[in-house]
Amino acid sequence: MRKRFLIAVSVPLSVLAAMLLVACADNSVPAPRSSSTESSPPATGPIWPMLGGNPQRTGESPFRGPDEHGVLWSVGVGDHEFSSPAIGADGTVYVGGGNKLYAVDAEGAIKWTFRAGGAVWSSPAIAADGTIYVGTNRGDTPGHTRGRLFAVRPNGTQKWEFDPGDWVQSSPAVASDGTIYVCSSDGRLHALDPDGRSKWAYESRGNLWGSPPAVGLDDTVYFVATFMRPGDRLYAVARSGKLRWEFAGKWSMGDTPVIGPDGTIYVLDDYGQVLHALDSRGVEKWTFAFARQVTDASSPQPRPPGHVALSPAISPDGTICVVCTDGRVYGLTADGSQQWQVDVGGHIGSSPVIGADGTIFISGDGVTALGPDGTRRWTTLNGNSVSTAPAIGADGTAVCVVGDTLTAIGGRP
Repeated sequence: MRKRFLIAVSVPLSVLAAMLLVACADNSVPAPRSSSTESSPPATGPIWPMLGGNPQRTGESPFRGPDEHGVLWSVGVGDHEFSSPAIGADGTVYVGGGNKLYAVDAEGAIKWTFRAGGAVWSSPAIAADGTIYVGTNRGDTPGHTRGRLFAVRPNGTQKWEFDPGDWVQSSPAVASDGTIYVCSSDGRLHALDPDGRSKWAYESRGNLWGSPPAVGLDDTVYFVATFMRPGDRLYAVARSGKLRWEFAGKWSMGDTPVIGPDGTIYVLDDYGQVLHALDSRGVEKWTFAFARQVTDASSPQPRPPGHVALSPAISPDGTICVVCTDGRVYGLTADGSQQWQVDVGGHIGSSPVIGADGTIFISGDGVTALGPDGTRRWTTLNGNSVSTAPAIGADGTAVCVVGDTLTAIGGRP
């Protein structure tokens, strides 16, 4: 006790005075804090790391989307095809266009472009350290005729490239341990370490035309293979590269499994006419048939063929949101019951994205925002073809591809 007293009295009076001033300042009225319902949490990693927002491809963002829907900026990104944007921790947006990967800052200025040597249809994925992974189709430069997976540093320089043996139209998935999973069009699922070394490759019996893999919370990898005989398959592959199970169906090119927080696998079948819910063993829990459920107000007859569903998204409250190409949007419960159904009109071209407050963002003929119960809030960019799902920024903006331009909409009042 005496030793502590001697140390205390040896502090200069000027220091004690400064300490008293700080104490007095601490007694001032604290600044008001914003509640969790009024603002999004701070970003601690990539804001929208990959297609679907996470390795499970749930389409759910930890950030609120825009309350307003004006165009903030727009910038050309080459001859765009199918690449959806990803957003890094600093707000930089990455998207493919032509044979390049574009990096665009939060104000809409191009920071750099990376020439990939082949058409970039793949949606980029961002690792925790900021490395961007993107694939190419058959290349247009010598030595890249079969496509590649590239790893690009945040400054736009190449880190490494991997030759999968065929095109990479698929969007990579980055698991929690840093493993990169990507499908090549010759039917193989590749697992790579962060240095670009192959860990293993699983060979399916079909083609993987743009079908992105999804990674469950237990690191099981799910993907669909098409053009198979006697039938297409959904594969579940363990992190070791061993097959766990497979499920027969009829998939469309680009179909993406979605993994719910309880491990349920949601996957479309019958070319987008049926949604399956499977447990972690591949056993069916329920199905929802869209063609049999949809009726016009003036007729009890189902809509004609062409009513095709796209991969679902999962809301914070557990609602399974599914959009269909003919403009119908569904909200399903966890047991497969229909909660609500709305028709937003026009054509829908990509899976939905859901903000932290439950707002559902749908792209197609413009961008439409729906409330968690399906009520329309607003539509913007009417008459424009929005070809990919939007990505939600930490500041409340949403970025999407409109024609051959990357466009930011919204913001908060």
